[in-house]
Amino acid sequence: MTNKTAVDITPSPRILQVLGEIEFKPWQCVAELIDNAIDEFLKMKRAGTPIQNPTVSVAFGRDTVVVKDNGPGMSLDDLELAVKAGWTKNERFGSLGLYGVGFNIATARLGYMTRIWTTRSGDPTWYGLEIDLQKMAKGQNYSLEVKSRTKSDPYSSGTEIEVSKIKQDWKDLLAKENWVRQNITEKLARIYGAMLRATNPQPISFLLRVNDRNVSAWEHCVWPADMEVYRKNEGNVRPIQEFNVLFGKKYLSRSTNEIFDMPPEGLAEDDVIEIQERVYGWIGIQRYADETDFGVDILRNGRKIEVACKDIFTWEDANGRVITEYPIDDPRNRGRIVGEIHLDHGYVHYTKDRFEREHSSWKQLLSAVRNNEPLTNRERQGCTGVNESHLGILHRTFRRNSPLSNKKENQSAWKDLLFIKDNDTAKKWAEKYRKGEAEYREDDKWRQELEKDNPSQPLRASQGNDSGQINILEIDGQDNDPILGVSDNHADDINSDIDSGEDSSAVQPPQVRRTLMPELSLNITGIGASGKSYDVEVYAVEASRTTSNPPWQSRATARGVYEIDINLEHPAFNSTSLQVRDAVLAEVAYIITSEEAANLGAIGRVNYADILVALRNRYSVMDSLEPNRLRLEIDELRKRLTKCLSKIFPGGEHQPLFEALPQEDIQRIELAQARRTGTVSIIDYLEMRHLADLLQRRPALLFEAGCFNQPWTPPTLAENPALLEEYRKPLLRDLQRIPGL
Repeated sequence: MTNKTAVDITPSPRILQVLGEIEFKPWQCVAELIDNAIDEFLKMKRAGTPIQNPTVSVAFGRDTVVVKDNGPGMSLDDLELAVKAGWTKNERFGSLGLYGVGFNIATARLGYMTRIWTTRSGDPTWYGLEIDLQKMAKGQNYSLEVKSRTKSDPYSSGTEIEVSKIKQDWKDLLAKENWVRQNITEKLARIYGAMLRATNPQPISFLLRVNDRNVSAWEHCVWPADMEVYRKNEGNVRPIQEFNVLFGKKYLSRSTNEIFDMPPEGLAEDDVIEIQERVYGWIGIQRYADETDFGVDILRNGRKIEVACKDIFTWEDANGRVITEYPIDDPRNRGRIVGEIHLDHGYVHYTKDRFEREHSSWKQLLSAVRNNEPLTNRERQGCTGVNESHLGILHRTFRRNSPLSNKKENQSAWKDLLFIKDNDTAKKWAEKYRKGEAEYREDDKWRQELEKDNPSQPLRASQGNDSGQINILEIDGQDNDPILGVSDNHADDINSDIDSGEDSSAVQPPQVRRTLMPELSLNITGIGASGKSYDVEVYAVEASRTTSNPPWQSRATARGVYEIDINLEHPAFNSTSLQVRDAVLAEVAYIITSEEAANLGAIGRVNYADILVALRNRYSVMDSLEPNRLRLEIDELRKRLTKCLSKIFPGGEHQPLFEALPQEDIQRIELAQARRTGTVSIIDYLEMRHLADLLQRRPALLFEAGCFNQPWTPPTLAENPALLEEYRKPLLRDLQRIPGL
């Protein structure tokens, strides 16, 4: 039996080498060391003794990486603790360093040798430690010799970390200036942009230098807040939406690391830290669209943890299905909503690249930005009205990247969307903007480009016409009300919603009843060059007695559905040569052509005729002239007609029906019935030509049998040969085109 009363659980020095195998990229390693310096700057600022001109310098040599700051420095005791894996003197909130392993992971990931030097104002020397991972692993202990070096200025302070014996993975790359600039410097410029910028740095300002060059802050290139656009249901909309929401407070015990909802009793006052659950920042509209370069940056204590996060644009429904709500209108999925959101009380993964989604702080962020509600299909998900959040407003106003009509007279719609038509030019200008070129930092240059080729006057609301041209309502985020023109949730055209200068008290459009026609509604994929899918719903509408009544018109809704209203009473549909399905496909072809042309431009080579033919090949097979298909369709129609006739001539009461047929045809039908066994009615043997002849001679029989949707009215029609001929002429004309009749 052993007499031990305690055991030593000091880990093997090999653990430091293991930490070095954690997947950190070089910029992440450097950022960890910069974070430590910033934490010291913040502590001095909060203590009321801020560092003058706080600076962090990074230098890459042939076999070294050096990170140096002019912070307060450390005592020898603090230095000893700082290099211990898992130790940290930082608070859980208010600091960038979180878990006490960042220094160890960063240095071990870069190289095998680390020297750290530190000094405080008034110290006579610099104190240092040398960590040789390969040597320590062989020696199996953590004992390090304290080193010192002379100090020229007794009042200087700071910390210097030098990593050498760079790992082979990075050694050659870190010696290449262009690689360092693209893969490290530019990353750091964005990660620390909120603290590097000249205007309103958050929560502290410091200077970052890489290889003796100042690093300029990466900035979003967004439209200024004063460039408002008008929407009838929103009023004047600013392209920048700011917010600052305090959800409450929590209280952290330094000694126990517990969090309380209320100030805890029995703890010393200096042991309790008050934590504000605050979400603040802005979202806005970028001056160009891009497939990946959009989304919000989410920060913790001034450092960006997530860059271009797009999770705020998704919604999880009650069934757990994740729905992407932006972008949804652009065939190339280009977005331009960006932003900067501060979530200082959020929980962060140790790699500092993601906030914990299950923590309450993330739900608070969603609440502040989008009311934690869906943006689209709201009625289906139990929500009423529109999403009134900051994101909801921007989504309704600037969701599209192009007007729904690409006609010349609608060019001002590009300006109303705050979208420069030549997007490639806008992206090039944004690069110059971020490089600080004065010409491109001026808003006037961007305004002039935006207004180029745009009429000076805003467009008026487009009116319906008989041409079938698209007439789009404003994107509203709502399912359409069955009464068109009376719901406050439905605005006019996103382009014509701009104030036209007319009296807002003008007479409102009349109420029009709409009925969904599911048999004509479509879900279209694979038509067009972009591969975008199109959901189309078709509605029958009543004709209005006070306004013009186009045969059909369409609109786009924020739920991603195009709606087509069909006026079934319009004279255009009195002819069998134009069916409702034909009108629907013609309008859908127009929609797809407009979308493809607006978003793909010349590279798309979009042709309306090609789109329409593709749609008809898929959805109008009943109109095919292919002989075999025609025979099948004709026989199917014949069966439907004979079935209707059998209902009014049961059993052997078919003589009135056969009286109009030639005797030769009657004998042929009777012979065919005699050759077949079973109880098939003799009427079933009528051929299509017999039915056509019957319609010519005795049309009342077919109408009374219910072969047609229209009733046999008026009764006097049969007594007037001229009117009867006019009534049945369209049908007979098409029947005569059928082969074999």
